[in-house]
Amino acid sequence: MNLRDGKFSDRWVYKEIFEEEAYKLPVTYPIQTVVDLGANIGLYTLFTKREHPEAHIICVEPDPANFELLKRNSDPYQGINLEQAGIWHSAVTLELKNPHGYPFTIYSEENLTSGNVRAVSMDWIVTKYQFKRIDLLKVDIEGAERMLFSKDYQNWLKRVKILQIELHDRRFPGCGQAFFKAIVEVFGVFNYYVRGNVTTIVNKRIP
Repeated sequence: MNLRDGKFSDRWVYKEIFEEEAYKLPVTYPIQTVVDLGANIGLYTLFTKREHPEAHIICVEPDPANFELLKRNSDPYQGINLEQAGIWHSAVTLELKNPHGYPFTIYSEENLTSGNVRAVSMDWIVTKYQFKRIDLLKVDIEGAERMLFSKDYQNWLKRVKILQIELHDRRFPGCGQAFFKAIVEVFGVFNYYVRGNVTTIVNKRIP
């Protein structure tokens, strides 16, 4: 496992995931397919591989520096595919911004004129990897969840059994509202858990 020397943010994420186990699943479920949105340097993916060694994991990360370390961290493992891209409700171009200077506070804005980062949609991921269902979806995308859950989510969201998300309403108001509106609409019946900054939703419509 590779962490950047002197980067407080990498240590903080490591502590959240491996020591505090904020993403430890509150339910027992066979995990075969995983999508990691906002994969950063891959610590959530490594944690998930430890818990579910046979899982096929798709990692989506737009930042070039994070992506390079993600590749190094995931290279020893089988069943991990990487997409250097942002996630949005549609295929657009994005601009990455990071006023706070930490690798885990990078956020994206749609910029169709001078954006230099491609965005993919969840429908694109489902089609490319031929996912009939997604056992586990992790979302930590620094406010872009407002856009991800604002439109065109019905087809892919109904395939998700367990969803783990970090909401960013403090910096980007409206994230939680968009997310829970979509969850209520598509899942209907669900179980709900909170541990630290992580909200876990279990879709009861999928056995």
